[in-house]
Amino acid sequence: MSLLIFLGVAVATALFSLNTIDQLKASLKPIPVRAKNRR
Repeated sequence: MSLLIFLGVAVATALFSLNTIDQLKASLKPIPVRAKNRR
């Protein structure tokens, strides 16, 4: 059971880090108006 928890945390961390990298890339570029309206 602890292995499943560890895998879950590892996957969540990987997804979170990828999402953070995407946000950093997006913040470096000028954000179009359409992207702001979707959120």
